[in-house]
Amino acid sequence: MQTRIYGTSNSTYSDFKPGPAIMTGGELDIAINGPGFIAVQTKEGREAYTRAGNLRMTKDGLLVTAKGDLVLGEKGVITIPPAVKIGIGERGQVAARLRGQGDNELTNLGAIKLVEIPVNQLHKGHDGLFYMVDDGTAVPSDKVRVVSGSLEGSNVDPVRALTELIDISRQFEMHTKIMKSIEDNSMRSNQLLSMSE
Repeated sequence: MQTRIYGTSNSTYSDFKPGPAIMTGGELDIAINGPGFIAVQTKEGREAYTRAGNLRMTKDGLLVTAKGDLVLGEKGVITIPPAVKIGIGERGQVAARLRGQGDNELTNLGAIKLVEIPVNQLHKGHDGLFYMVDDGTAVPSDKVRVVSGSLEGSNVDPVRALTELIDISRQFEMHTKIMKSIEDNSMRSNQLLSMSE
């Protein structure tokens, strides 16, 4: 019977529906507005993609993700010299007011590599980052926009998730009862057969 089929592990699933942008005020926080990804370089030297925009700067001035992966620019790794203030524009442009510059002076430090990749060309790695299926690299897209000073919130609808969890729990309980009934019927049948002997 179908109720006796064993559970098997399957491939992971990722929901690419964008979550809400939550204002944080952090000068290095960015949220992708709509579809798209931030290109990063992993510690193994591979190009990968993420939507996690909680960026930070190392003591060497390198722009990295919270996990320590290097944020790629359109022309290589982005390096930020000692600065008083840093800003990221909606197209990923990184600008800073360096020490010694006037209040209205900004130095352009490059642009974050923002890419738009069809989700069927991506697979999720064990590190939580996304990689192209053919291990290729994506070209920058001028369609991707970011919201500066914000982070992307969860795209999970808690009410829907709770409803689905309750539904699954009820189905599991029903299947368990059916299996118990089948077991009881089998025992009764065996008892009848043994009595007839």
